[in-house]
Amino acid sequence: MIIRPKKSTSVECHSALLVSMMVLGLTWGCSIPNKGDGQVGGGGENFEGLVENHKAAVLEAVEEPRVQNPPAKTIRFDGRETVLGTAEVAPVSTAQFCSELQAFLDQQKLFSASRFVDAHVDVAEQAFWERCVDDSSAELISFISEQLSQGVPPAISLSRLQLTFKTEEAQAIAYHQSRTDFIAQLQSGNPSEEAAQQLRNIAQSLDHPLVMLDALRLLGLRELVNERFGWAESLLLQAAQIAEEHEDNERANRIWLMVAKTCLHSERQADAMNAWGKATQGRVNLHLEGSRRFDSQFWIRAIEQRPSETKWPSALPRAFAKFGRTTGCELSATSSPELVLWGAVGSAHYERLEFQAALLGFKKAESFATGDDVMWLRILQSKCLASLGQTAAAAALLSGPAASENVSVAIAAKAAMGSVKLQSGAFQQGIQILSSALNDSGETQWNGRSHAEADYSRIIHQACELVVFCWWRGREHCCPSFWR
Repeated sequence: MIIRPKKSTSVECHSALLVSMMVLGLTWGCSIPNKGDGQVGGGGENFEGLVENHKAAVLEAVEEPRVQNPPAKTIRFDGRETVLGTAEVAPVSTAQFCSELQAFLDQQKLFSASRFVDAHVDVAEQAFWERCVDDSSAELISFISEQLSQGVPPAISLSRLQLTFKTEEAQAIAYHQSRTDFIAQLQSGNPSEEAAQQLRNIAQSLDHPLVMLDALRLLGLRELVNERFGWAESLLLQAAQIAEEHEDNERANRIWLMVAKTCLHSERQADAMNAWGKATQGRVNLHLEGSRRFDSQFWIRAIEQRPSETKWPSALPRAFAKFGRTTGCELSATSSPELVLWGAVGSAHYERLEFQAALLGFKKAESFATGDDVMWLRILQSKCLASLGQTAAAAALLSGPAASENVSVAIAAKAAMGSVKLQSGAFQQGIQILSSALNDSGETQWNGRSHAEADYSRIIHQACELVVFCWWRGREHCCPSFWR
């Protein structure tokens, strides 16, 4: 249940609220909710650390000394300082991907596991190829194959390929070994013609379209690395043809992007524009035809590999506006394609708690925005910075939106400032600002309101937990002064 402050709410009345919640908790068996599977948090995380630290202080005062609880979790990104607009995202390794996915499966968090695979389609498929004959990874591979086979014709699905590998185990192991050796040679230099021929022969003997696609892609990369662009394009075009014949259009779109990149390397602008157009128009058509996941990696590549003077598909804003509306921007069929795309990329990363990548996406989107859209994107950038520990920069970025004449923007900025204060440790000030923003908005709906209400509710519940704990231990004075 969301606790919504009334018009008379003030910091001074929180004590009475907490006492009443404490009584309810004792009489009704109140269970303090923990952060759920995949929940996007706001200011509650640092406060949770405060709760744990105060619990430790209480225990230390009444029991034997013990090891201090670890500090509240902080979000770090590869050890480097985050500079607005210069964030770089390191790709997830297959080992890291498999480790995190296995953890979700072990905890029966199947929804989070499903979203995790959807967020890293390329890495998930790579993990499949690396571990497809490893019996110890059977559960992991089965989950990946089932997830990536949704919406794909059975004949070219990973699930069907997994069955083929089980019935032709010797050939599957041979292909896996040949593939592993070929990639090792590709990384260290130029694979030999013998290794390339062996890979091709085993792929043909398995007679499965996905195996042929994989082999053609690897052989194409070999030619591309050696700057034999004509041969590379020929192999990739064969792969695209196989994908299209089996109606695996998402895979065909990815291959057409590779063809476009090959044409750019060989300075064939017209062919690059044609291949890039097929890739992007094909993906837009899929979204117009029905519900599809937003593949942020595909579109980032499309942006990077876009040939000069090439126009975006005209239907792109209409197809993807729904993915960027969570930003608060007024998106429509006439919006800038770059604004829609970067807004959708930022939103996708933000939902996955990848705040550095989200920050870059929202900053890129801002460069194509005008009017209130700029303010909404700055609010989101502020939230990303706060989640990355840069609360001072986050607060500074909110000054413009807070002064906006648009009431919804100004209230959203005020609520975001409350969350920033909470994350910086200024809990009393943060709660006061957050409560004021919710009061001021009345029944007005604004982007981010549900998250602000969730932050407020979570803080109250965690404070209730602390009060009950201290009361139970007979150490009421250990509570923070502003909650007593």
